[in-house]
Amino acid sequence: MNRAVRPRTISRMQASRNKTPTGHGSVRFGQRVSCAAHVRLRVADRHEGTGVVRNASVSGAFIATALELPLYTELAVTLSVRGQKPAAHVLEARVVRIEVTGLGVEWRDGAGVDILELLERAS
Repeated sequence: MNRAVRPRTISRMQASRNKTPTGHGSVRFGQRVSCAAHVRLRVADRHEGTGVVRNASVSGAFIATALELPLYTELAVTLSVRGQKPAAHVLEARVVRIEVTGLGVEWRDGAGVDILELLERAS
């Protein structure tokens, strides 16, 4: 089923406070590491846009992107690692924070890989 991505539920100005619409800040686990991994972002099996993972932890990441998605949107984050098989890795995620410069995502089901090592190789 092809469904259109709904318009953003809060403005980027409201989001710049690093809070969800309920007023609670995002919850983060693990040490954040800076990186610069280029990714493709896909919603409902459609190519939606691109971004750059700016920092990540075992629980999530911040992705700099112009793509506007509503909070709690499920998406696939695809990154390519040269010289590694498989070359493309897909990480399932959910939007948990909206900022002026991008999206905070939470990895779904632990992603099943060493996320930080993977992002380091992709940077």
